[in-house]
Amino acid sequence: MQLYDTMEAYARAGGECVAALGMFDGVHMGHAALISEAVRQARALGVSAVVVTFKQNPVSVLCPERAPGDIQSLDERLSAIEALGVDAAIAEDFTPDYARHTGLDFAKEMKDKLHVRAVVAGFNYSFGDKGACGVDELKAFGRELGFDVTIVPPVEVMGGAASSTRIRQYLAEGDIAGASAIMGRPYEMCGVIAQGKHLGHTLGFATANINIAPGRALPHAGVYVCAAKLDEGEWLPGVLNIGSQPTAPSGHKTCEVHILCGVGDVYGRFMRVRFIEFRRPERKFAGLDELRTQVEHDKADAREYFASGEAIKRLNEGR
Repeated sequence: MQLYDTMEAYARAGGECVAALGMFDGVHMGHAALISEAVRQARALGVSAVVVTFKQNPVSVLCPERAPGDIQSLDERLSAIEALGVDAAIAEDFTPDYARHTGLDFAKEMKDKLHVRAVVAGFNYSFGDKGACGVDELKAFGRELGFDVTIVPPVEVMGGAASSTRIRQYLAEGDIAGASAIMGRPYEMCGVIAQGKHLGHTLGFATANINIAPGRALPHAGVYVCAAKLDEGEWLPGVLNIGSQPTAPSGHKTCEVHILCGVGDVYGRFMRVRFIEFRRPERKFAGLDELRTQVEHDKADAREYFASGEAIKRLNEGR
């Protein structure tokens, strides 16, 4: 998948396309249906399938105090989009200046720079200054400017429409199975392993830490059974704590992963962490000795979960 920062950059390199429009945070099953429809139409027309999105959630720029947390980092979001078979993605910076574009400005930009043959959007899509335009306006602009418009209805999952809001709710409750069901794939977090405070070494066990960007929507703080993959290796059994480390605060939220089989020095390596099951909430202990005792219980609990070997075998077989 080719990645572009602006429509102008795509215009210099790309040709006609079918564009899928949206923020796509969480790339859930509704998003997947929308993007897959754009890919289907593009293949039928013999043109490129292009996702048009923003790096930042527009609400975080226009009204930061009301902004929902991001379910994924930009890299995670683009990776999930790429897996759906698109040819290119345009991820623009959403700025106050960009926000002043009218809906017609945006539609003309797509026609003039992307040479859209068709666009595909969700039933609740809005665009233009202050989100003044919706799907009816998009259809009208399509008729005026000469491109087809397809509006994809909501996708029902677990008794309701798949939505980023529902994913955030499930994560906040520690319900990883619920969040994963809406997303249509297991909930994961990815990043380069960072140097921490070496508290794990002090307590007698090593951790691989992923720093968490401010403003991210996180699973309920606490301990989870997990699986971790280093670079392009196999899934390995693990246990993690996500939160603010109240017993020995670091000043920021961190995902700390203990891989149950020794892997040596991992700093600077890329790690994917798949959350499997919530085990207990994060809490403040009286001291490091009490924390060490609890961590040993957490490790033993995770080893018991993986004891048969079937869980990791299924992961590595792609099941």
